Amino acid sequence: MTAQPFTATITGSPRIGPRRELKRATEGYWAGRTSRADLEAVAATLRRDTWSDLAAAGLDSVPVNTFSYYDQMLDTAVLLGALPPRVTEISDDLDRYFAAARGNDQIAPLEMTKWFDTNYHYLVPEIGPSTRFTLHPDKVLAELKEAQELGIPARPVVIGPITFLLLSKAVDGAGAPIGRLEELVPVYSELLSLLAANGAAWVQLDEPALVTDISPDAPALAERLYTALGSLANRPALFVATYFGDPGAALAALARTPVEAVGVDLVAGAHTAVAGVPELAGKTLVAGVVDGRNVWRTDLEAALSKLATLLGSAAAVAVSTSCSTLHVPYSLALETGLDDNLRSWLAFGAEKVREVVVLARALRDGRDAVADEIAASNAAVASRKRDPRLRNGQVRARIESIVASGAHRGEAARRRASQDARLHLPPLPTTTIGSYPQTSAIRKARAALRAGEIDEAEYVRRMKAEIAEVIALQERLGLDVLVHGEPERNDMVQYFAEQLEGFFATQNGWVQSYGSRCVRPPILYGDVARTRPMTVEWITYAQSLTDKPVKGMLTGPVTILAWSFVRDDQPLADTANQVALAIRDETVDLQSAGIAIIQVDEPALRELLPLRRADQAEYLRWAVGAFRLATSGVADSTQIHTHLCYSEFGEVIGAIADLDADVTSLEAARSHMEVLDDLNAIGFANSVGPGVYDIHSPRVPSAEEMADSLRAAVRAVPAERLWVNPDCGLKTRNVDEVTASLRNMVAAAREVRAGAARAPRPARPGEQTQKPPKTGVFGGFCVCSPGLLRQHLDRHVVVPGLPGDHVGHPDIAALELAGRRVHQPVCLGLPVDGLGVEQHHPHLTGFEAAALLHRLDQLLVVHVAVAEIPPHGGAADPFAVGDDVVVFVMARHRSMRERKQRPAMGIHRAKRVSEVHRDLCSPLAVVALQLRGRHAGDRDDAPVDLVLGGGLDAPQRGVPIAGVIAHGGQKRDLAREQVAHDDDARDHSDQDRDRHRVFHVR
Repeated sequence: MTAQPFTATITGSPRIGPRRELKRATEGYWAGRTSRADLEAVAATLRRDTWSDLAAAGLDSVPVNTFSYYDQMLDTAVLLGALPPRVTEISDDLDRYFAAARGNDQIAPLEMTKWFDTNYHYLVPEIGPSTRFTLHPDKVLAELKEAQELGIPARPVVIGPITFLLLSKAVDGAGAPIGRLEELVPVYSELLSLLAANGAAWVQLDEPALVTDISPDAPALAERLYTALGSLANRPALFVATYFGDPGAALAALARTPVEAVGVDLVAGAHTAVAGVPELAGKTLVAGVVDGRNVWRTDLEAALSKLATLLGSAAAVAVSTSCSTLHVPYSLALETGLDDNLRSWLAFGAEKVREVVVLARALRDGRDAVADEIAASNAAVASRKRDPRLRNGQVRARIESIVASGAHRGEAARRRASQDARLHLPPLPTTTIGSYPQTSAIRKARAALRAGEIDEAEYVRRMKAEIAEVIALQERLGLDVLVHGEPERNDMVQYFAEQLEGFFATQNGWVQSYGSRCVRPPILYGDVARTRPMTVEWITYAQSLTDKPVKGMLTGPVTILAWSFVRDDQPLADTANQVALAIRDETVDLQSAGIAIIQVDEPALRELLPLRRADQAEYLRWAVGAFRLATSGVADSTQIHTHLCYSEFGEVIGAIADLDADVTSLEAARSHMEVLDDLNAIGFANSVGPGVYDIHSPRVPSAEEMADSLRAAVRAVPAERLWVNPDCGLKTRNVDEVTASLRNMVAAAREVRAGAARAPRPARPGEQTQKPPKTGVFGGFCVCSPGLLRQHLDRHVVVPGLPGDHVGHPDIAALELAGRRVHQPVCLGLPVDGLGVEQHHPHLTGFEAAALLHRLDQLLVVHVAVAEIPPHGGAADPFAVGDDVVVFVMARHRSMRERKQRPAMGIHRAKRVSEVHRDLCSPLAVVALQLRGRHAGDRDDAPVDLVLGGGLDAPQRGVPIAGVIAHGGQKRDLAREQVAHDDDARDHSDQDRDRHRVFHVR
């Protein structure tokens, strides 16, 4: 379709209202204080005002359908008929919508996670076998009509099919949602035809997933999809928007399709190779040169220079924001406390729209047409560069000194022992994450202080009264580790920003985090310095009210960066270390005041992770380094906690372990404890508190429901290192909801704790046990002196189809596990007629390439009784394995144990096999098997359920584990051995089973 090209636009706009009008309206509707008509009236006013302001500012194409009562991904699920079946029986469409978003007493909400690398949360659509995509276009058509009636040059915006499916979740055994892309082509085709019939000249399809590595097939899928949609006879002109990074190969793929315009983010994707895509010559390039995610004023001179380089690359260039202005506040006009210099450096949403219009006018009419605006921009750039607040030499020198000396705590096992001796907590200790409900009394006191109606002393008195109530409530409920509830904090980042040099806290700089939840990110403009303690008075007062430990509550450096508008004139790593130094000083002061547990929250660790994998390692390096800088100033006896919020934890799971917090709490309720599998896969051995209930929903889960979650958690994590807590802080819930939920949580913990106490406990290292009898019956285990092993062992390597199928001389055997999670290599004795553990590898000097185990505090101990081994023979000597096998994996003083029955497996040893592969697994929990001997040559066809991870290509369940054996037939043969792993060892099919061999490398 031929449509008039536009020249100035933005890709999307906020919907909460400049004074959070939508927040108040939706919460009133949820509480039953207002009607649906009242809510819809507020929404209509916000839409009208937003569109009118954008058009009046000079945009010649205004995005519509960016308004949402809760979330645009949920809106798209409604549009495509992809709501979960559990809500479809609700007759009222708005109540059905909010049930999917928030849940209720009978219905669980959709899972929530972060929108790419932002602080916005989206609801994750569920795509199951019963999902049938059908078009429900009422909302988008209604908003298009509203805008048209106002005379607005409206451009409907819809999330594109690829992004929708890649960000959705498969449920009920369905395959990956992206596999259903073809099913969405007719639905989107119908939508485009309807929009064209209703007068839409342009339609924007958002495909931010194309700037990520989520799917290597995405560029090819995009080309096929948009070729199909672009070939429709009756459609609007199509604008495919990418943002949050460089689209890479997807840019050329889109340019080869019939779409009329392609959008690129030239802020986050500053190095996008537009000039290298000749197919853009026939398109409109929508250039996102105005930062839609940060608050700094655009350097108009630099932006114009960038735009000038694009003019020859496309048929037309339109100016835009880099992404939706959803992520920045509405307008600087609402801020009255800014000094003139700082104000001149900033641009909020309204100011960014004006910058877009100025740049578009410069392209159209020439630089002289906007000379005054460019001069003002240049003056602001110069003012910012010379401001003395941007550099603090003392802070920089301290950071350099601490980093140079190493920012590390003591060894984890030693810390745990010291903390256990100090805290005396029960198994499954209960706690909360930090904040408690911000009651009307708290808000009124804060407002009265701002208005000058009460003085600081009265405010402190009221806050201490709130703290006393929260402490008393927790003691009544029976929680084990308490918090002070944070009544004095308006926000977990802003509270600290207001007390640190280098920050400015806005008055009305609200942005949406999720649903009706809004935050006011502070502006980090200069070097950060702490001039006084920030939390000590509040925490020590709370601790004085109880004999139970009260956690000190701090926000971590990465989260403070992620939830602030951060200076863009130096590397983020440098700024993170400055914040970390301030937090470090606070932890030391808390410890000096007698606080035994300090929580340094990093809920935003995942948010700043670069979208391209190639860039992620460097980010994780400095993010982990900043956390360790913040937490390494305290003694071993001080327990460090951290907390992480909704995200794809698997992408940062290694970094979570590297934080080395003593206790890590994570949001896990909506994802059904899936994060524990990720932690197990990397050998995570510190304590963990997976959230047992979702605080983002008003529903109160029953004690039995939470007990079920805990039982699932205990199956993955030993009870002695499992904590019990909600998903997140309780600030947004009311007191009744919190009281009922926590009462049930404590009851659930007590029930599961009692069950764990009744269950037999595996013996711990150092405990005396009986030696396993020669008959092969298991009788316990212990770690014994390496001297019990012979000095010279003869080894070769087994890669069997089952773990535990290790054979040896009746006097001794040894097992080697390959991976990456213990401090030193270990070789474990397989006791047959005795016990033993070996810690050295005199004959395995070539094993380093297989990534030996490191970072575990305790050795893995294995008890085995084996069948008799035939003597060493010729080119192929088969032998059988049998009797009882029990495997214990010791990870930081904790054991994981399972028993299963499997028939034995015959092992076939090949002679002089020299090829060695390196793609080995990192074992966490090894399934214990009972093997019953059969005759040589038989195979065990049963699959094995292993929990493994950490290999080069992330192995899944069912992967065989490698082992090293010794037997008397090879005495004094000092051959060097390496673990051999066939490329197809993960395939348990019949044709591959014969590849499991013993490799004897000379």
